Amino acid sequence: MSRVETEVNIDWEQVFEAISDLALIVDLDHRILSANRAVEKTTGLKRREIIGRKCYEIYHDKDHPPSDCPHNKMIASSLPETYEMEMESLGRSYLVTVTPIFSASGQVIQSIHIA
Repeated sequence: MSRVETEVNIDWEQVFEAISDLALIVDLDHRILSANRAVEKTTGLKRREIIGRKCYEIYHDKDHPPSDCPHNKMIASSLPETYEMEMESLGRSYLVTVTPIFSASGQVIQSIHIA
């Protein structure tokens, strides 16, 4: 294996953690399955406090998704959706991109949220 191949052969977790933007993996019910270090740093919460909760609870201080929720739009379209959203719990707006993750049969099963 060449040096270049070795350098590129890194694990998904390393890539996910290296992303400086807020990054989540979310199921179709808005439940957070994974969060990177940037989410912990920005929210002040530990992963054990984030994983299993709904994304709108963490970012919007709500018990339901906001009306312009890009996750809901992504589920309906099966396409990436990008919106500028106010994240009330963080006190500012973020550009949020929600990208579908597909099963082997082509069904949307989860999404990646980058803010």
